[in-house]
Amino acid sequence: MNGRPLRRGRALPSALACSAALSWLTVSAHAQGAVARDSLAPERTRPVWRVGLEAGSAYEQEVRFIGDGAADAFHRAGGVISGGVANRRWRAELDARGEVVRFAALRDLDRETYDVGSTMSWRMTTRTQAQLGVRALTSTVPSGITQLDPSVLPLLVTRTQAAVFSVASRLGPNSEVVLAVDGARIRFDADGFAGGRTAGALLRLSGRARRTTTIGLQADTRLSDFDSLAVTTALLESDVTQDLGRVRLRVRAGATAAQSAATVGAPAELTVEPTGSVEISRDVRRFSLAGNAGRSMLPAFGFGRVLRTDVAGVSATWTRPRGPSLRLAADASRNTDPVAPGLDLTFLSLSGEWQQPVGDHVRLQLAAFVRRLDVVTPFNNRGVTLSARFDTSR
Repeated sequence: MNGRPLRRGRALPSALACSAALSWLTVSAHAQGAVARDSLAPERTRPVWRVGLEAGSAYEQEVRFIGDGAADAFHRAGGVISGGVANRRWRAELDARGEVVRFAALRDLDRETYDVGSTMSWRMTTRTQAQLGVRALTSTVPSGITQLDPSVLPLLVTRTQAAVFSVASRLGPNSEVVLAVDGARIRFDADGFAGGRTAGALLRLSGRARRTTTIGLQADTRLSDFDSLAVTTALLESDVTQDLGRVRLRVRAGATAAQSAATVGAPAELTVEPTGSVEISRDVRRFSLAGNAGRSMLPAFGFGRVLRTDVAGVSATWTRPRGPSLRLAADASRNTDPVAPGLDLTFLSLSGEWQQPVGDHVRLQLAAFVRRLDVVTPFNNRGVTLSARFDTSR
């Protein structure tokens, strides 16, 4: 925090969420930029749209997650609306999202979250597709790291403007290359939190070696400028995905190098860390089991430094076709600064979620969780949520 104290203990996860949101933007562009195999035959332009609404109530103990014992009930309502036009060659969409949260007693925690964005994708040839996405975000609940639930994140307003451009192309019947560049500007309304700018580029090659084996190679680099610190990270990783009957195993291995230096001219410090992950999943009829463990190193907005994150998690899901579903999960993460080991944040969580569809577009959800944050003094956070969701997409 560049020598400045944290105003709230719950602000600690903000750094992780903001930096990881950029990775999420890039990965999202890759997934949406997958190249379809159909032809470029002319097709009439058609409208595309989506409407989603969600409302619910919750009760949490230690709702501030700073050990003050505060508990309260709160209500939330939000939605998303998007619309545009599309044909086989291109697709253009605008979307807006928003959420309002109101607490019964702790009114200083009331908040609003909203963002707007647009996405355009076009198929340049039968083998190549490009995509451009831009988004302006004003949010108290930034997203990006899966092991941190939004209710753990700080009740601070984060303002982000981001853009990502990606191109995906098939090199052959079983191989693909993806190139993506992105940039963002992040700002916190609260004093004492390091905002700034970041930009990065990624290149990924992947291909199917055999019917059950996929291999890949990924390189990316990122330059981040905080309030008083410049950080450059570079990653090189390879990965193998192997299908073993009903079991899927994915292994990533490589290294991430980070160089940081104060913008006022202090000597740069270079750190190289092994990074990667192991993911395993299995589907057995109506059950799905999954586990993962991994390490990453990312620039962390809010802190104004680089954080090394070690994560592990397991989950089990039971689903009936067009019926209810139950998901149980346990997650853990440890976040440290490789240059300053005195910073050590550990998160643990247990959660359960029951969903019940009502018709084609409505879902009822009941969720409960227990979370723990260890940073000098451990804090616990517990709660239960009941909500309903309507969405035109299926």
